[in-house]
Amino acid sequence: ETYNVIGGAKLLEGRAPIDGEFSFSLYETDATFVLAPGTAPKQTAVNVGSAFSFDPIRYTRVGTYYYIVMEENTAVPGVTYDTTHYHVAVTVGVLGQGLEISDVTVNKIGHNTAPNGVIAFVNTYQADSTEYAFGGHKILNGRAPRAHEFSFGLYEGNVLLQTVTNKADGSFSFESITYTEAGEYTYTIKEMEGNVPGVTYDGVNAPITVTVTVTDQGCGIKAAILMPARMWRIKTLPS
Repeated sequence: ETYNVIGGAKLLEGRAPIDGEFSFSLYETDATFVLAPGTAPKQTAVNVGSAFSFDPIRYTRVGTYYYIVMEENTAVPGVTYDTTHYHVAVTVGVLGQGLEISDVTVNKIGHNTAPNGVIAFVNTYQADSTEYAFGGHKILNGRAPRAHEFSFGLYEGNVLLQTVTNKADGSFSFESITYTEAGEYTYTIKEMEGNVPGVTYDGVNAPITVTVTVTDQGCGIKAAILMPARMWRIKTLPS
């Protein structure tokens, strides 16, 4: 008898692979490399770092044995999977009074041979985007605010991104901002100067700085908002 181990490389562009997050199947077939519908794999394996390997296969007879190796889609968020299939032919010959693995041929589907005879599945990782919408509340002393009575601007640096007005209940909100990369993003929310009779605008000279921290945990990105617990309080003047 003799043994042979079939394995390969698991490459992930965009981040390092996590142990056990990718799965591979080994199917035994014939020289046609055609799998009948519903064929179950002979073995399965998961990655350890950037590699994977199936359990040793035991051979007790001379001949050529045929296999198909493929990666399964484990639906890891943000990952695009390599759908390549590899055909493997293992030839078992006689060595003295025993057996030996005399040849192993690896073919990548769509190519005559696999580069350097190596099985390698290359996936790409791109974090899913996330969104965050800024908003606040306008408080008016002396009476209830009227819809669209006050205006607010959202700035990134000195660039004005959006302007909005308040609703009848005093709330206001900007359109969502989409984030595709991890990092910290800082904005300023300013109240715009207005001309409502009898109103003193105390928010014009007291802008609020907000910071969004976008993190990537390898399964898509998430946005966390760090915003001071502060609302503008508009003063009214005696008439």
